[in-house]
Amino acid sequence: MLHYPGDKLRFMKVEAPALLPLLRSRAQGDVLAWVFLTPGEHSIADIARATQVPETTVLREVDRLSATGFVLERRQGRTRLITPNPSNPATQPLTALLAVTFGPAHVLRQQLADLAGVDYAAIYGSWAARATGTPGQPPADIDLLVVGDTSRTDLYELAENASATLHRPVNATLIDRATWLSGTDPFITTVQERPLITLIDRLHPTQGAQ
Repeated sequence: MLHYPGDKLRFMKVEAPALLPLLRSRAQGDVLAWVFLTPGEHSIADIARATQVPETTVLREVDRLSATGFVLERRQGRTRLITPNPSNPATQPLTALLAVTFGPAHVLRQQLADLAGVDYAAIYGSWAARATGTPGQPPADIDLLVVGDTSRTDLYELAENASATLHRPVNATLIDRATWLSGTDPFITTVQERPLITLIDRLHPTQGAQ
């Protein structure tokens, strides 16, 4: 995930995201992806914390979605709980569109959370380049790097399941921790020099995800 400079976004020109130029900003895409791709109800604070988008920005996006019937709301005390509106005919196609654009980091981060032995995981390649603002054609596949001693069979099964959700192949590469930290492998050097979207980082936990 990327970080957003607080509410200053209201006063700055924000470029349309390369992943989906139909949207106003990367923040909007991350909020929509979380709301429509995460099962269950979510509060404004939950969405802000998960996406690292300021609560004021999340609130504005949720207000727009609620006013136009894209989400349903339920009050629990003073908390607004948000969920996609299944009766809206746009919900299903919007969910599919978000899955193939903003979905990869969101979906893979959730699935990898339950996979044992992962020290570090990131998306690299063309999707990571689009996610960080580099313009270009829509990525044909998703390149997933996993560092650790996890089961290769389980990882490939996870990638296959994610491919079905994301409607494009997920190519998983597994590297052991020592090789990754040594930085001597030409492939690793190339990957580290190019855009990376961190999904899990247990090697440098204080840095968090991008």
